[in-house]
Amino acid sequence: MPPRRLAREAAAVCGAALLLALFALRAGPWWSRGVVGTGDAWQTLWNIDHVGRAFRGEEPFWSSPRVFAPEGASLRAHTLSPANTVPAALLASVAGLFTAYNTVLLLTFALAAGASYRLARRLGASPAGAALGALVFAFAPQRMARTLGHLNLLAIGWLPAALEGLLVASRGAGRRRAAGVLAGAAGLVLLAFSDWYLALMGALTAASFAAFEVARAPRPRRAGTAGALAAAGLLAFVMVFPAARALARETAGLAGHDARAASASLTSLFIPSKSQVLFRVAPSLAAREGTTAEESGNYLGFVPLAALAAAAIGRRRERELDFALAAGAASLVLALGPVLRIFSSPTGIPLPYALLEKLIPALRLGGAVNRFQALAFLPLALGVAFAASRLLAEGRRASVLAGTLLLAAEFAPADPGHSVWPFDPPDPAMAAIALSPAPGIVLDVDPGNLDMIHQLEHDRPQVLGCLSRTPPAALSRRLADPVIGPLLDESAPASGLSTAVAAAWLRHRWNVAFVLSPGFPEFERRARALGFPEIARSGRGDRAVVFRVPEEPVPDVEGVEFHDVAGNPPGGRKKGIFFEGLYGPERVPFGGPPEPGCWTRADVLLVVPLAPGSYRLRLGAPSDTRPAVAIRWGTHGADAGPFEGILEIPLPVGAGDRTPDGMVRVTMKVAPTLREERTGGRELGVYLVSLSK
Repeated sequence: MPPRRLAREAAAVCGAALLLALFALRAGPWWSRGVVGTGDAWQTLWNIDHVGRAFRGEEPFWSSPRVFAPEGASLRAHTLSPANTVPAALLASVAGLFTAYNTVLLLTFALAAGASYRLARRLGASPAGAALGALVFAFAPQRMARTLGHLNLLAIGWLPAALEGLLVASRGAGRRRAAGVLAGAAGLVLLAFSDWYLALMGALTAASFAAFEVARAPRPRRAGTAGALAAAGLLAFVMVFPAARALARETAGLAGHDARAASASLTSLFIPSKSQVLFRVAPSLAAREGTTAEESGNYLGFVPLAALAAAAIGRRRERELDFALAAGAASLVLALGPVLRIFSSPTGIPLPYALLEKLIPALRLGGAVNRFQALAFLPLALGVAFAASRLLAEGRRASVLAGTLLLAAEFAPADPGHSVWPFDPPDPAMAAIALSPAPGIVLDVDPGNLDMIHQLEHDRPQVLGCLSRTPPAALSRRLADPVIGPLLDESAPASGLSTAVAAAWLRHRWNVAFVLSPGFPEFERRARALGFPEIARSGRGDRAVVFRVPEEPVPDVEGVEFHDVAGNPPGGRKKGIFFEGLYGPERVPFGGPPEPGCWTRADVLLVVPLAPGSYRLRLGAPSDTRPAVAIRWGTHGADAGPFEGILEIPLPVGAGDRTPDGMVRVTMKVAPTLREERTGGRELGVYLVSLSK
């Protein structure tokens, strides 16, 4: 087929898809001040903003200091979707965040329709048949459900684009073959950098295509075909492997969704979903599936199934469909999960995914296996294209028209809705944080993803963050924190700390200046119990309440007996003595009577209310390591060692070393440390005895 003719035809299909998508999305004046859908769409807005910041050199691309501050967090396991967010960030720099998000979402319809059209035409479908199949692929219920917030999964249009490249690489020669290798590899890479689910679907389909192509290629061309397809696969692998390896290293042992609950039920394949107008015919049946709207688009469609059966079965079957049929069937089986479900009830019948998950534990990082169902629409779309082409060739236009009308009725999309309330008009609660001259970050305890939208408005780092995969170590530190833990976990006991002490800890350990809580009673009650002053409240949505972390003076203590505070941390905290990096109380002799105290790790943080004066830090060190210690507090510092036995280090505290609330922040770094095997491999730094005048 002449390339220019194919390009013109595909451009026309893309244009039609854009117009239909504008209608399906109910585009309106909100386009530049809100987003299509809700929920996860807000998280993607944050992603686009982050990529824009990375482009401006404000923060790294694959990590962010603005979430899980102050340490920051990696974004490798987060749904950053660079293939979508990079162009969106570039567009946002000139058109604004919301217009960029909505426009990229809109363009995924053109990509899906245009790429699937080109693939169908190269496989032999007629222009009209290929166009009809392209609309099936672009407007499938699975894709329409994803418009509610899963921009990453809407990029499945790169799959037929990659397959077209592989087709040209397989059947072309010379420069055409080389161009096909590059195009096929590029499509597979873009799938991977859109979403890892799409990467797996791309790999499965490419492998199926390669197997059929090599097996069916004429013997003289078989080696060239295999070499070209292998080259495309290898090139894609080389480009994706570094990111995949980094992801694997950072997420070892992590799990995502429960595949048993996040699978597609058998019934959901045949019951219209919430993303379709047809849902209104039997809403009670769809309600029995128990899935969210974003994950509910599993309906395959009886018209596409009938078309696929007509094109793929019998003596007149289209052999060009075989690779897609095999890949789509395999992906559909994976989408059913480890156990067959009828509606929301498991039947106990095991399915292949259960074995696959055991063989490849990394699959547990995803778990939302129903997403593999999207690949089933590739053979369905091609089946429609070939069935319509055959009917038109036989002069049966009325049959095609009737099938088209039935298909339109089946797939007619429901209004996905749009969201403007988190952004328009500006939230006065977030403005209070943004405009405050007080330095510090935000502790936002919203349990969903509104904290990411709040951050777009107040523009400060935050202690938490709604990432696709929460960093387990960072979350554990926050749940174990005496002040933050009870705010996040209702079952955790209240800290019992005074307002001044709780505020001092949040400021000096986490650099928190504001606590932000949803206005719902179960959240606001716990935040208000801290006793912090309320400075603003949102009048809409979650009715967020903003509390300022005060700087009230904490009563001074005479000193610190480390044996006592290590044995009774809550008692120490009530006096305003906070620490990290200490073990429990012990009594250790250092060439004399046993010294009461506690061992440290390599890094120690001590926050204590001390009056100005001269203090001495008494500590000990084992002869095995003879460590050196670097101590910093206020404007002072002291370095000691290497040493062994007992040592006393002067710690003068002046007015300039104290913060307005009377606290002194002391940090210690110890090197080298001793690995104590008898206690399970504790890392021992130095032995703290006391801090006294």
